[in-house]
Amino acid sequence: MLFIEENLKVRERQAEGTSEFLESQVSEVEKELQRQEHNLREFQQQHRGALPSQLDANLRTLDRLQQELASINDLIRSAESALIDERKTAEERKTAEERKTAEERKTAEERKAVEERKALSGEASGTPTPASGAVPASVSPTQIRLEALRQELLRLRATFNETYPDVVALKKQMEDLEAALVDETAAKNAGGIAVPSTNPARPAAAATSSPAAGLAPTAGSARGTTPPRIGNFMGGVEKIERDLVGLRMRREKVVAQTQKLEEYVVATPGNEEKLTELTRDYGMSLKNYQALLDKRLQAKISENLEKKQKGEQFRILDPANFPTIPSEPNPPMVVGIGGAIGGGLGVGLILLLNFLHPSLRKAEDIAGAFGVPVLVTIPRYDVDLAKDHRLVVLHESDSFAAEQYRILYTKINDFTKDSSHKIFAITSAVQSEGKTITTLNLAIVMAKDFGKKTLVLEGDFRRPTIPLYLNMELEEGLVDILSSKADLQATMVPVANTLVPFADDNLAVLPAVRRTQNSTSLLSSPRMRDLCEALREQYDFILIDAPPILPLSDMNVFEEVVDGVIMVVRSEKTTKDAVVRALETLGIDKILGIVLNDFRQPASSYYKYQYGYSYKPSTK
Repeated sequence: MLFIEENLKVRERQAEGTSEFLESQVSEVEKELQRQEHNLREFQQQHRGALPSQLDANLRTLDRLQQELASINDLIRSAESALIDERKTAEERKTAEERKTAEERKTAEERKAVEERKALSGEASGTPTPASGAVPASVSPTQIRLEALRQELLRLRATFNETYPDVVALKKQMEDLEAALVDETAAKNAGGIAVPSTNPARPAAAATSSPAAGLAPTAGSARGTTPPRIGNFMGGVEKIERDLVGLRMRREKVVAQTQKLEEYVVATPGNEEKLTELTRDYGMSLKNYQALLDKRLQAKISENLEKKQKGEQFRILDPANFPTIPSEPNPPMVVGIGGAIGGGLGVGLILLLNFLHPSLRKAEDIAGAFGVPVLVTIPRYDVDLAKDHRLVVLHESDSFAAEQYRILYTKINDFTKDSSHKIFAITSAVQSEGKTITTLNLAIVMAKDFGKKTLVLEGDFRRPTIPLYLNMELEEGLVDILSSKADLQATMVPVANTLVPFADDNLAVLPAVRRTQNSTSLLSSPRMRDLCEALREQYDFILIDAPPILPLSDMNVFEEVVDGVIMVVRSEKTTKDAVVRALETLGIDKILGIVLNDFRQPASSYYKYQYGYSYKPSTK
């Protein structure tokens, strides 16, 4: 009973602790959620108008404002053009009116002077006599006015066309005066109009009243047809100017709105990123808050359940039984421990051997270790080929190994694109690395697959092995050529006789044939350099099967005559220390890279590739 009560108290305390912890977590998350809501709402208020949801509306409004701005600009240009035309027209009409007013004033003054002279002459003599400068009595005032209008019409026609308002008005006045002149002539012939004469009995007033009476209607008629005055000329100009002011104010307003919308559009991407970040944080906090609320509710239910529970019922699930097997020793455990110890010792022994004799197994072990790149990885292929001195590129041309030799050629060809490099030495750190096989396979690929005129020189005079692949007996070779005392031109014939076509018409092989211990002096002789220079002109590529670097000093001689060096490293055999010492001896100035030979492919290796086609070498 005490156990049950104590168990109930422990479980109740655990439930209460869980509820208190979840309550505190809910409070903290709720505060964080409120803070994020405030930040999100404040950000939306600060960037109102430049939010991602308003981008489409801003773009549509911006297009509309740009169209409206273009329309306003067109209206302003039209109004400015109309203003210029209206000002020009107003100035012309103003000038014409001022000229016309001046002429009318001058004509009126001349008439007044004539009348005054006539009046003075009549008072002095009692009879109207023409004074000096007076108008002859035979010429009527209508004729004088008509003549003045003709002169004005001629002047206006010199400046304006026939549709100009002043020209039309003058024509109308001249038509009226001509009709009046016809009437006056008809009346005069009929004797109905008094004509000035020298009869003393005729009153002077009657004689002098006729010109005045004739002039007054003419002047009045002229004033009645006068166009609007100067003050009315500028009314259209002022209206256009007011319209221009309104259009320009409207344009400024549209430009300001356009600039504001452009600022909104430019700021929208940045605001979108910030809004996305705020929204993401808010969503994560909201999910966390909802999850804590669910957990708190479940904790409250569990707490109430524990408080209301008064007792527990116990049920035996598995009754006690007597043991049927001994508790120890445990055979499976012993076997497992023994296997683990044995495996650990095996792995440790392997690691110890690798540490004592480190060898290079894969390209990843070489990359970055020596400062020299790995050009290709040649996989391990059928042993019978190497045993029978057969070459993989001839007998298995569609294999993965043959493809690696083609890749090696492409990398060498890339090196020779921007230079005249043609002579390459293929060597290794120690012997039996596969440099001769690599040289012959690469030469066949160059000649047969890529159509390059290629020559193979055997540079290992102490252990020549190229004749093993030729299946023929040769009497002379490179050693005989370099040992000859004749000049170079004389030795070209033996060279031509010695070259053996091999595998393809574009490929020739010049083996050493004879062994000699005097290899260093022969390789460093001037004849060797002259021979290389002569052959350089005849072939696209010259590959030298060079001796190994560490056992002999011959490779240091080859470094002076070749353009590049390729080092062959055999996987799981060549040690890292040997490669390091070889590179230190030779240097890396002319080393193009390393060829990893005889690589053991894992069962699930990315080096394997199943070809679904039959490889056809290029005929070019």
